[in-house]
Amino acid sequence: MLNTMQQEQHSAIRREFDRQAPSWVCAEISEPLRWVVEQLPLKSGFEVLDVAAGTGLFGGAIAPHVRNVTAVDISPKMLELGKRRAAELGIHNIAFVEGTAEALPFADTSFDLVVTRYSLHHVLDPIAVLREMARVARFGGAVVAVDMLADDDSSVAARQNELERTVDSTHTRMLPLCELLEDFAHAGLRVEAQSCRDVAVDFDHWQPHIDRGDRDKLAVRRALMDELYGGAVTGFRPFMDGEPLLFYHTWGAVCARKDRAS
Repeated sequence: MLNTMQQEQHSAIRREFDRQAPSWVCAEISEPLRWVVEQLPLKSGFEVLDVAAGTGLFGGAIAPHVRNVTAVDISPKMLELGKRRAAELGIHNIAFVEGTAEALPFADTSFDLVVTRYSLHHVLDPIAVLREMARVARFGGAVVAVDMLADDDSSVAARQNELERTVDSTHTRMLPLCELLEDFAHAGLRVEAQSCRDVAVDFDHWQPHIDRGDRDKLAVRRALMDELYGGAVTGFRPFMDGEPLLFYHTWGAVCARKDRAS
């Protein structure tokens, strides 16, 4: 049973990502996303669940390597556009299902691999999500979470999350890698591998559904520019490559195993 805060967060996510769906469905499989797929323990016979899948960008990248993918998401618009996009691309082994990450609409031990990407920084209780992912994974199966990571310095991490929330009201908190690993353990999962990489982001293409002149987006731009000229650290390590303003997100991929005892 979801508590009141979780229900309110779910309502906010539905509204926000129904609005963002048209920009997400246009996204392409980028080099960093291909890197993420390379971290996965994929086999051709696998049945895979993509949790908080959005329009199925991640699931669609996985689909050619496995038997089938089920993409579950809370946003009806994301699912509608994702299903249409998959048909256009000829991806026939992906199904789209509405549901929440904290209460997945699937039976225990249903999937060989359960993944989620870019979702944990939108939830109030990451451990609850990881426990649900573990529940629906088969014994011996893998659970993988990929997300932006916060800085190990708590004050820098607080600033990173503050700036993310400035443009995204559904952002809860990016976790530092050490805390993400602890959450996997609390969910009864045994971490087998972890990988991190920096991903350069063009500020003008970040959050493409938000107009460049939006007041909040301009406030984040000012913070990044201030750091470039010796101001307060944002944690995003901004830099200029000619004209564009760029900054870094650190992506972390954690792969864990569901043992019989979990």
